[in-house]
Amino acid sequence: MLILGQQFSILVPPPMHPETMGGYLTWRVSSSAALLFAGWALASTAGAGRGDEERGLVDDVIAAGLSRTRLIAARVLGFAIGCAIAALAIAAGEIAGSARTPDFIGFRGPILAALPLALVALTAYTLTLLVCQLTADQRSATAIAGVVLLALYLLDTLSRAFAPLQPWRGLSPFHYYELSQPLAPGGNLDARSVFALAAAIAVLAGAAAIAFNARDLGSPLIKMPVPTARPTRDLSDLWVWKTPVVRGLYDQGLTLGLWTAGLSVLAVIFVNLTKTLLGALLAIPGLAPYFALVGRTNITQAFLGFEWSGVAELLVAAFAITQVARWAADDATGRLEELLSHPLARTEVILERFVVLSVQTVVIAAVSAAALGIAANRQGIGVETPRIEESAVLLVPLAWTFGGVGAVMTALAPRPAVPVLSGVAIASYFVAQIGPLFKWPQWLLDTSLFQLYGNPIASGVDRTGLTILLAVTLATFAAAIVLMRRRDIGR
Repeated sequence: MLILGQQFSILVPPPMHPETMGGYLTWRVSSSAALLFAGWALASTAGAGRGDEERGLVDDVIAAGLSRTRLIAARVLGFAIGCAIAALAIAAGEIAGSARTPDFIGFRGPILAALPLALVALTAYTLTLLVCQLTADQRSATAIAGVVLLALYLLDTLSRAFAPLQPWRGLSPFHYYELSQPLAPGGNLDARSVFALAAAIAVLAGAAAIAFNARDLGSPLIKMPVPTARPTRDLSDLWVWKTPVVRGLYDQGLTLGLWTAGLSVLAVIFVNLTKTLLGALLAIPGLAPYFALVGRTNITQAFLGFEWSGVAELLVAAFAITQVARWAADDATGRLEELLSHPLARTEVILERFVVLSVQTVVIAAVSAAALGIAANRQGIGVETPRIEESAVLLVPLAWTFGGVGAVMTALAPRPAVPVLSGVAIASYFVAQIGPLFKWPQWLLDTSLFQLYGNPIASGVDRTGLTILLAVTLATFAAAIVLMRRRDIGR
């Protein structure tokens, strides 16, 4: 397991004593928890930093006499308390779980491990809070902060495999988080990394407070120059705004380009790493029985599928969640009400959102699959083209399912839509990860949307899983249409 962990260091940090309970928990739980907490911070801050402002709540608070600096401090302190509670809950789960085993991890390690976990989440929160002061609306803040956090995470993970990136690791808060491993035997709480995270939080929160005091409510700190023109309330003559689906794609053109480019670059990176990692794994005698089960002719394909499928499905789910965030923001900012006044039927709104999500996912999946196939061909990796195509096609119903659940939530109660959908994604991820280890029944495993997607590159299409995904998509979007037609907009 130790040698295996070294080869997969680009995905998770190298393990320290993985044969022990503490070392295994650090390797398999701690790294995932940091990314999940950062995602929680992103969603929470975008809603509090810009969403509340768009709804007029910030105006009410400031009008009541609370200063802007105290408002920023209250938000940071409130999220810090939430992080502490969540991190200690994880610690309590680790203590309770290991207490029933011979390898009890004690109380000190889990409690100490909760500190850097809360700090890395708070760093992501204050970073997003600063981005909120530089952007004009919640959608822009979510997109930009998400790109920045993902870049910092990849900077840390990719620097383990690419030497030119190692001097820049200090810019990533995830790097400082990994330096503390108090759960593992011989590990400790790195005081300097804790201080670095605390200092980053103070600097980012201070910068966010300064920027908040320097800007007007409803406006970004730095306003882009616009041509001087006579104000008009006439409808735009640009045809794209009058064409269903096209207007949605036009409005998100830059975002779609960034997601497509990001997934394509990651596909190429994973292909380039496959040969190196697989060669090292084949040299481990203890893994020979497992590779014998796969068969040497399909080892490379199975290994690439194992690596890439997990990353692709997670990112497509994240993309679907960002689309749901846009739908919820349209309701909060009055954009949905404006669309319906044209007039536009509520059913058409749901259908247009479905088609826009479909087209965007098709573009992302097709381009990234093409990049994967081209890179595999250049590296001489024998991957069947139909398997790559199947993996790309199945990403579309996966996005549909997340979008369908989000459509129901935005039609029912827009504000909690993103947190609820994020919870569905987290639960699906853990069911797919730990369910097979505990031999859970198949019906319980099928509650995970990621389990239903399967691993098309390695094992082909899971027809049962595909059928369930399509059924959930049909049911959720139909329910969203019914709920949207019955709900008062803005409530």
